[in-house]
Amino acid sequence: MLLDRITVRAVEILADSTARTVGTGSIVYLKLTRVVSVGSRQALDSARTEFDKLPGDRRRSIRTDAITEAEKLKATKGTVAAIESMFKPLTPLDGKVTRLVVR
Repeated sequence: MLLDRITVRAVEILADSTARTVGTGSIVYLKLTRVVSVGSRQALDSARTEFDKLPGDRRRSIRTDAITEAEKLKATKGTVAAIESMFKPLTPLDGKVTRLVVR
């Protein structure tokens, strides 16, 4: 299943912010750029799994940078909401992390 253009745009902005924060050699950055190139739900899930492994301070830094960048680019509210959805708290259940779906 292919992702909608708003989600892909949000991931592009996240990838750029991730590159500025953790570098272009990080697995998170590589997974995010793969989402942009293939546009599949499976690629997004894989990127999200790696993204969730980042320390909280790095995730906060990426969030701040991504929202600032989206505002500079005059991104739609949908794009900003898609970016924000990547940062909603995840609650462990029986040692497993629930998945959030970006729409």
